[in-house]
Amino acid sequence: MILWSKGLGKLVLSMRLSERSGMGVRDQQIVIDGTMGSPTFWDYAVNLAENDVVDFIGLLNQPLPVRLLVTNPKRLSILWASLIGIGCFVRRTLFRFLGGRGVDSAASLSVTVKAKKLEQEGGEG
Repeated sequence: MILWSKGLGKLVLSMRLSERSGMGVRDQQIVIDGTMGSPTFWDYAVNLAENDVVDFIGLLNQPLPVRLLVTNPKRLSILWASLIGIGCFVRRTLFRFLGGRGVDSAASLSVTVKAKKLEQEGGEG
């Protein structure tokens, strides 16, 4: 994610949510926090309310994200990560609805490792 503000002048900040230090739920919002890298090393917190998540998913229905996926050289990596994410979300949601209490963290770790490996290999793996 690239952050830019008129107040920063020509400074452009880069923030990767995968490098977050924490994620949780507070006041019915998903809270993601961490520290940005060079040149600022600012702490950040991103709060996502229910309507923010719905709006973001709605953005994926637009032609532009589809065009990005189709034309991007790393399209297979993006598609693979998306399919894995959808599968994990559905599996965990069904598990919770059916009365499960825990989350399969070993499967989550495996998915993260595979996605990072694909990213490092150039995304067409």
